[in-house]
Amino acid sequence: MNNFELDKAMDIAWGAISRLDGYIQDYQPFKLINDDKEKTRAILWNLVFGLANIAWMISPFLPETTKKIFQALGIDEKKKDGWNEFRVKSIHPLFARKD
Repeated sequence: MNNFELDKAMDIAWGAISRLDGYIQDYQPFKLINDDKEKTRAILWNLVFGLANIAWMISPFLPETTKKIFQALGIDEKKKDGWNEFRVKSIHPLFARKD
């Protein structure tokens, strides 16, 4: 971003999204919840923390979407060092599905 290489900045954000997707596929928290609730809780925390960081990365490109993500996670976007506790709540979909 400092060098105005916006395409590279978005490549980094997309890479982070891909890594989170891979994390979900590797650990499958939706299946693990029945066997190990504590491990599932840790996995979900990691995913939410990753999402918060991705939202921060895309904030120059999608500021309103970023605000909605931070609101859904129950965190203050200005206090990045305080992102250790989340109060996740349901919101309307950020992007409409294309059928």
